[in-house]
Amino acid sequence: MWYDYFLSNKNTAKRLGGELVDKIKALISDNVHLLDEIDNIKSMIHNDFRPANMIIDDKYNVYYVDWEFATYGHSLADIGQFSRYSSLFDDEDVKNFEQTYNSYANRKLPKNWHSLCKLRDLVNPLQMLGSEADKPIMYEDLKKIVEDTMKYFKHANL
Repeated sequence: MWYDYFLSNKNTAKRLGGELVDKIKALISDNVHLLDEIDNIKSMIHNDFRPANMIIDDKYNVYYVDWEFATYGHSLADIGQFSRYSSLFDDEDVKNFEQTYNSYANRKLPKNWHSLCKLRDLVNPLQMLGSEADKPIMYEDLKKIVEDTMKYFKHANL
């Protein structure tokens, strides 16, 4: 529902273009089963999970700050947001993340966690693209995120 809602925003549609909007709609339509899976994995989430909200001390302990938007929601949303810029991570990084996460977590990541995270996070740039503000550089970056996500799914084995 959120994907359709944000894609129907005139600003989002204009900034993405009709062809990309149609491809996103097809992706969502073809993967409703993944959305159902995402919806069944809920917990307390940070909701602004990104490197800027992490502090690392001299012993490499990581502390998460800025919890003002924390809420109950999709557990994979935080991971999706963190890995939004997937060009910064290689396959080894993704593998290490999964192994480390699963070694500490009470609930292990599902086998298709990376695809679920990417699909869940797609809704965020779509929402931000709908803004009335005049921020062309931000919108170019958000469109690139959407395009990169679509490229990921073009090559993913779902």
